[in-house]
Amino acid sequence: MLFKKTMSLRAKIFIVVSIIILLILGISIGLLIRSKKQAASSAVETPPVTAPLGSTEAGPSANSIPLSNQLPTVSAPRPPNPVEVEQQGVANLARVFMERYNTYSSDNNWQNIKEVEHLVTPELWKRLRARIGSGRSATFMGVTTQVLSVRLGAWQEAAATVIVQALRLTDTNGQQTREQQTGTVAFVKSGGTWLVESFTWEK
Repeated sequence: MLFKKTMSLRAKIFIVVSIIILLILGISIGLLIRSKKQAASSAVETPPVTAPLGSTEAGPSANSIPLSNQLPTVSAPRPPNPVEVEQQGVANLARVFMERYNTYSSDNNWQNIKEVEHLVTPELWKRLRARIGSGRSATFMGVTTQVLSVRLGAWQEAAATVIVQALRLTDTNGQQTREQQTGTVAFVKSGGTWLVESFTWEK
């Protein structure tokens, strides 16, 4: 009789413990399933992160643009080297000389010649200075020269030529004419300074 009671008590304890274990397992499984459902729902609601257009990290899509259709990459311009800077300076000097010397009037007292003294060689200045004080025309005449373009013709270490395209407007007693002319300016480098050695206009 005592054995039966003891077995009955053990059976009850086993059943109770089994029920508690089953409850714990059930609760754990339920929580696990619930967490998986929440993770799945959050993955559906969050929009997918796509790689930038043209990126190889994401697969091709309707919104992607091939690399060949994208704007080209703009690289920083290459700074000019010292020779290019010097050549540009000589070309600009040709422009200044041709416009100053070839813009004058019969009333400007040869100011155009005086303004180019520091731009020319001593030999050329002697020839230009000889024109100062020469006879004046009885009629008014004015010439305005505008350089349209310059380009380097030849370049050496101490000599260069520049080709000039210019528009020349001439006013003679109120009658105006205009013509385009091509000129050549020759330079020499003396003491590190570029100076005009000669110049000519094509006929």
